[in-house]
Amino acid sequence: MESNTSSNLIYSYYEVTHPTNEALAHDCSMGIFIEKELVVAGHLWKAEWKPRWETFWGADSNHASDPRNGILWNRAIESAFASGRITIYEDQGTLKWYVWDPTLRSIKLAADLMGTPENKSPATARFSDTTFGDLEAQPLYFRNEKRPFCHCLCLHAKVTKLAAFERGWKGQKSTTLIRIIQGHISM
Repeated sequence: MESNTSSNLIYSYYEVTHPTNEALAHDCSMGIFIEKELVVAGHLWKAEWKPRWETFWGADSNHASDPRNGILWNRAIESAFASGRITIYEDQGTLKWYVWDPTLRSIKLAADLMGTPENKSPATARFSDTTFGDLEAQPLYFRNEKRPFCHCLCLHAKVTKLAAFERGWKGQKSTTLIRIIQGHISM
């Protein structure tokens, strides 16, 4: 999850503040403005990967606080992404969703992954009956040309592909993801 400083950097980087209503923020996962309390700055480089920092980045330690190490999206997406149940891949220059966990496909975004009961009510109003399965192969939405670190997205896809294989989830041999798994996102 985010600190206020990193959250503010990411808000600024992706230009997600609503132009006329400060109570709303752009959700990059859905492409809509939602209540700020439903939006979190999810980090792409996970805390548990910290021992591998130098292997991945070398001596450059500035990437941890770089806004490209995060994406602003709703709490349900952050929960599923952080737990490796979904990932992001690139298809012809567009970042898209891939749902690894078959049990997640029928779960509504406004369900338990949204967090507190106070968050579920506005989430239900915004997301209605949208499920994680509805996100499959759908694009992420950005309000400008700026994008997250491609290397972090690729690492997430690789790590979650391995986890999907270990958990027996179908799709770990998906030809759609072979491009990202064999190399890195080309954006």
